[in-house]
Amino acid sequence: MIDPLKKPTDSRWRNSWRRYAEFLRENGRRPVHERYKERSLYVWYSNNRSKLDNGLLYKELVASFLKLTDEGDTYRFYVFNRETNIQRLAFLGSENSISENEVNGKGKVSFFDACMMYVDFSNRLERPPLMEIKEEMEIAKWFFKANDDFSNNKLTDQEKHAFDQLLQSTKQYRNENVINHVSRLTEDVPNQKGRNEVLYADNGTEVHVGAWERRWFEMCDRYSKYLDDNKKVPTDKSDLQLYQWLLRQRKLLTAGSLKESRKAEFDKLLLKIDEIRRNYPQKPNVGGRKRKKTTGDDIESSSLSKSKHNHVKQDDLWNQKWQAYKDFMVKNKRRPSKHRAEDLVLFDWFKHSKRLLKRGLMKAERIAKFKQLLSKANNLPRFNQFNYVDTSLKS
Repeated sequence: MIDPLKKPTDSRWRNSWRRYAEFLRENGRRPVHERYKERSLYVWYSNNRSKLDNGLLYKELVASFLKLTDEGDTYRFYVFNRETNIQRLAFLGSENSISENEVNGKGKVSFFDACMMYVDFSNRLERPPLMEIKEEMEIAKWFFKANDDFSNNKLTDQEKHAFDQLLQSTKQYRNENVINHVSRLTEDVPNQKGRNEVLYADNGTEVHVGAWERRWFEMCDRYSKYLDDNKKVPTDKSDLQLYQWLLRQRKLLTAGSLKESRKAEFDKLLLKIDEIRRNYPQKPNVGGRKRKKTTGDDIESSSLSKSKHNHVKQDDLWNQKWQAYKDFMVKNKRRPSKHRAEDLVLFDWFKHSKRLLKRGLMKAERIAKFKQLLSKANNLPRFNQFNYVDTSLKS
């Protein structure tokens, strides 16, 4: 029986699954135990494979894990016939590729086949294609263009039905690039912030920068909305994500690494934060009576009284240790030993005092008294670490 308390959280297991699938996509092979950076993925797959064989893997995870096995679609697509599959994926969505004709000897892909390929891809990696990955850029562009045509009623009834089924089949997979993406992919209708050229770059770098830029402004708007709704600045307890985001932006601004396109918007946000903080209500005096402001005379008198008190106290402690050391020698006929735990306090005091006397750091009023104690201690020499004798008893 499976212990429900040991059930892994879905998010952690899914993150490990995605890491393993992305490893297959990038390397075209399984992780190996001999390589340190791949060992965690190797162990994760081995453990889940053992659970699957023994019937201990949770039912809701079986379908996803089977995609990574030797017979699974994800493994076979990126390991067997890897080059052919990636070339076909990159060809989908390129200019004039979705048609019934042929160009440059390459077969064309119909709109319906493209929908099926998009659904197969999303099911294979459990995510939509990404613009920042080169071989997935074309199919991602095709989706955004088709989504634009679908929203503007430019598709036929059959194509609308096929694309609607595509959306229903992939709605469980998070697609961050769908929001506000229609106008950005239409050259005739430029975006208000003029970022169309970013989405049509030849490689995935600038595209990813455009996505980061959009998410940055979304976080800035979210922070501003939080200030308007709550009339206070978010803290690490109220909203940790906004709190950490502001800290990172302040560090970038201080280091001079904040982008020029973001500085104006961030300066407005900082002004808004300062205004919110100025309007904070003053905290009442919960301490009762008001404290009297200390003057220079009060500080001087208090410091003198404290130093005098400490001085008297230290002298009393020193005299007590001196008397205790003297009584110890009279009673035991030996000096305190460092090899006995009960003697360590007096031993350390005597050793420290001898060091002060040798360096000339002992107070003048203590020197005569300590020399008297030292002369008595010298009459009790140590033969070994445990035995002491009084030389006055020798005849």
